[in-house]
Amino acid sequence: MIRRSAAIAAVVIVCAGAWAWFAFRPGPEARIERRLQALAAEFNESTTDGLGTVARAARIGSYFTDDVVIDLGRGTPPIQGRETLIGMTARLQPRTASLRLELLDITVVLRSPDTADVSLTAAFGRRAIGVESAESVDARELAITMNETVGEWRLSRVRVVEAFR
Repeated sequence: MIRRSAAIAAVVIVCAGAWAWFAFRPGPEARIERRLQALAAEFNESTTDGLGTVARAARIGSYFTDDVVIDLGRGTPPIQGRETLIGMTARLQPRTASLRLELLDITVVLRSPDTADVSLTAAFGRRAIGVESAESVDARELAITMNETVGEWRLSRVRVVEAFR
């Protein structure tokens, strides 16, 4: 009798846990927004030692697909591929200025279960090291395509939206 009661209690607990998982699990839109905010937080982390910059670049690269394309607009060739992006990120070292990224006004539209279009404003703050009040901000509207691969949402295309031509 005790075994049967324990078995029934275990089944009830498993069923309640499964129900809670599906009922309160965040939707893809919330997971995408959290992923983007985590990318911004990773970008804002700073390191000055040689291996730290390489490790940081690899962590930032994990937010992008292997075949990512980043189009910064007229006058610059697109950045193609995660390896290229990781190499560029590894060379970003805050020697004379501090960079800060803030993502604002994030809007997510699911195109399919594993593809989403995201629009947002990326605000890059640049402050000279040692100077408290001298900060410049450059804000850009971005159109992003994200794909879910192996359970993680990754950026596959990033395009700067030109406001004026």
